[in-house]
Amino acid sequence: MGWRQPQPLRRSQRLALMFAGTHPPIDEGIRAPLILHVVLGLDAKVIASSFLMFPAAMSKRLVRAKDKIRQAGIPYRVPEREELAGRLDTCWTLFMPPLPKAGPIRAEPMLRAAI
Repeated sequence: MGWRQPQPLRRSQRLALMFAGTHPPIDEGIRAPLILHVVLGLDAKVIASSFLMFPAAMSKRLVRAKDKIRQAGIPYRVPEREELAGRLDTCWTLFMPPLPKAGPIRAEPMLRAAI
């Protein structure tokens, strides 16, 4: 438990989901957890333990972030080069060592492909 197999997505779809989670209206404090949840398939309990939060609190934050994406009409697309500067910082946080109990999940190949 803690990791679920994400639905099969093409590389461009994964990148679009990742960048939707880094869109400026999304609070910076939830961007990395949102990517870990939506793109990599980690559940709120595992993410919460890595961010020193209660699982219920992390779950609520993830739901609010997804709602914000939906309500604000944030597009699921890879941003243009000019838009990347402020959004890649969050993506680099995924280079951290694997999360406890989550196994060897690595986002590096996906990020390298994006660049």
